[in-house]
Amino acid sequence: MLKEQFALMQAAEDMGFDSVNVLEASMAKAVAPAAAFEATQLGMELLGEVGARGDHRIEALFRDVKAMDSVEGTGKMQRPVMARQLVNLPSKRSS
Repeated sequence: MLKEQFALMQAAEDMGFDSVNVLEASMAKAVAPAAAFEATQLGMELLGEVGARGDHRIEALFRDVKAMDSVEGTGKMQRPVMARQLVNLPSKRSS
């Protein structure tokens, strides 16, 4: 969880400046959904049958986490973006 928190904090900090934070945003997008999935899955396990009911908040969060991964782009899709930023290659869009 620590690396996820660091990536999110770094991306948030960089947004306060006039710098482009593609790398930090991609890092946060790559690790946050997995951490959120793990947390909500643990919550559902702890709540047992109550957590699996469709009217419980944890069940709604679990569904939202799955959707977040799809909307934000999976960690697998973010890795090439991070690699390009780390070695200073232009993005595919600009070539």
